[in-house]
Amino acid sequence: MFDIVVSSAPATPFAHRVAAALREARMRVVTCEIAPNRPPPDALRVDAAVACAQSPAALLDIARSLRAVLDGPPPVIGVSSSRAIFAMAELSGALADDVPGSVLAAQVQRLAAQAERQRNRVILRGELDDVGLDGLLASLASRSRSCFIRVRAGALRAEVTVDAGRPIHARADGVRHSEHWTDALASLGTWQGATFEVVASEAGGAQRGERESQSPPAFPVDDAADVALAAAVVNACAAYARAWLGPPMTSRLLAASWITAREHHSALDAFAISGDALVSVAQIDRARSAIPQAVAAWIVAFFDAAAEKVPSRFQRRRIREVLGGLTRLVEQVGWASVLFEGVER
Repeated sequence: MFDIVVSSAPATPFAHRVAAALREARMRVVTCEIAPNRPPPDALRVDAAVACAQSPAALLDIARSLRAVLDGPPPVIGVSSSRAIFAMAELSGALADDVPGSVLAAQVQRLAAQAERQRNRVILRGELDDVGLDGLLASLASRSRSCFIRVRAGALRAEVTVDAGRPIHARADGVRHSEHWTDALASLGTWQGATFEVVASEAGGAQRGERESQSPPAFPVDDAADVALAAAVVNACAAYARAWLGPPMTSRLLAASWITAREHHSALDAFAISGDALVSVAQIDRARSAIPQAVAAWIVAFFDAAAEKVPSRFQRRRIREVLGGLTRLVEQVGWASVLFEGVER
């Protein structure tokens, strides 16, 4: 199912019919802007856009506006009542306003699928409950990834735009576009059973291609990356615990297990725990000496403490399962033998 934006010039009578035809073909019209001076929200990433106008000049203005405010940019299909539509660089296709709805939908779907194949590459997918949004963002930050995170939970959809490892925009169903985008990001923490896909972005493609030509390792094995991954691993475990124990209990157990592990690993002082059980790095240099042995001891102690509350969900053998997509990164940097040692029971 593709996400489509429909935008129209004022007094364009067929725009609602266009939107209805797309919905009937099981495409989701993310926004249908009919009133003037109401462009779609900035950084909204969609699969395709449809511009509706009666004149070629108005159609061109809308197409340019869509390309300016939408991520991607997506292909724009023009629909006009004029028969004098010439080829425009801003348009991927042009149709007459009286075209049958099935033909319109097929054209939009074809161009959306074509653009998807050309510009997108899924590099990671998994269960958000297992990895945790904080852990996922931390791992992307450590690799300076430019990408899009697509999240689905039943009928709900969301997307986070990440530039060089830093979230710069988010949209989510149920959060008004007029609100700050961080509200959309925060709302994902309440979604149950969500899945995610990390889709590679074209941003910075030349620079990445230049770096890849030097054949670097799959995960950068520098100290800063290791520290970021360590925080992501602990946060993934904490996110899993929040789902079963709730934030207050998770925060207490995380702090208690930190104290237990710290008796033998003083370098854990480098990590800080917030009131809502989020782990951050307070001293990067000191945190390096905590990786991976001290972090592994902390996670095992945390699971042992949580197992006293919900034994069936916190056996040590579940740690690998809980880390989900982060497991591959852990294995790439050589931590698996330490982190999973003695827990496969």
